[in-house]
Amino acid sequence: AIMAGSTWASFAKMGSTHPIDFAMQTVRISVTETTTATLKDNTKGNFGILAFYTGASNWETAKTTTQPNFMYNEKVHYDASATSWAYDNIKYWPSNPNHMISFFAYAPYEAAPAAGTNKGIVLSGKTDKGIPFIDFTLKDATKLTEMVDLVVADQHDQKYSENSGTVNFKFGHILSKVLFKVKLKNALSGNTRIFVKKLEILGTTNNGTSKFYTKAEYKNQHWQYDAANIPVTDFDVANIMNVAAVSGVGDYTKTAIEATTSAKSLFKDGEFLFLIPVNDSETPGVETGTTANGEIKVRLTYDAITPDVNDPTNKYLVSETEALVDLPSGALKLGTAYTYTFNLALNPVQVTVDDAITDWKDGTSGDTGDI
Repeated sequence: AIMAGSTWASFAKMGSTHPIDFAMQTVRISVTETTTATLKDNTKGNFGILAFYTGASNWETAKTTTQPNFMYNEKVHYDASATSWAYDNIKYWPSNPNHMISFFAYAPYEAAPAAGTNKGIVLSGKTDKGIPFIDFTLKDATKLTEMVDLVVADQHDQKYSENSGTVNFKFGHILSKVLFKVKLKNALSGNTRIFVKKLEILGTTNNGTSKFYTKAEYKNQHWQYDAANIPVTDFDVANIMNVAAVSGVGDYTKTAIEATTSAKSLFKDGEFLFLIPVNDSETPGVETGTTANGEIKVRLTYDAITPDVNDPTNKYLVSETEALVDLPSGALKLGTAYTYTFNLALNPVQVTVDDAITDWKDGTSGDTGDI
């Protein structure tokens, strides 16, 4: 067995009284600049590695019989003082230059890989053979500020003689990133204003064809949906909505964001929805996302308010609208970012007059009596 820090790379030559010592080379880690801003944040980022020692066999040959015997969920953090990536349980390259190690990395790091209580990431076990897999669960609606931007990377058949001892990872996004904005289609007149209060992704009760997954498995390097979960109830994204108590608008004080002719994000600065992709494929490049309008459906709730002209205390007439919106087909493809803008329009009250005024009706004629 290969053990970190052992003397398996040092041995005594047969017939010699002097041992021949081979310098043991540590496995160093580097990351190509991609999502490193988050990875370098040691309070919420970092990444984990599972590594497989396959000896003289390459990964394709050995993967069905090999466990993560070299590293299991090894935490890698960024050492700002050394401007390099570091990990605690130092490992060494095999002394045989033809022996290989295959590495699989994911981020952000999950401190509880058996339960997923930290990031919603449940890892395949220490004794599971083959490509590692992830059973992933979205954060609850009440914790959307903690949503995970799940990324992965891998490097197969690594040899010290070919990489100078450093394993370089380039991470790729495996979720879909979504931002919603709102704007007025046209300027409103008459002191009418629109305030958005709520945004929800519909569950199966209100969208029977929903493909809004809150749990699925990333296995064999693509998403699988056999044991996936689609919520029954609607998913309220209030936790990241860019709303506040309205002030200075008469008696209207609800928690909302005003829509104007300029597009505004419905989410707080830096917040997005990171969602499980739809219709992923084991063949890279042929992912489709949703294949029909409305497989992801959202409900936008907003108020149109107008001054009450008969009330001297600056009260407003409030009309609430719940708009059901089908996201178009092609939504939620793996590794794809989307921005959807709601264009709100009101139908103005128009006044016309029929050119043909109704004729007078004849009244009953008669004397008024004596005056």
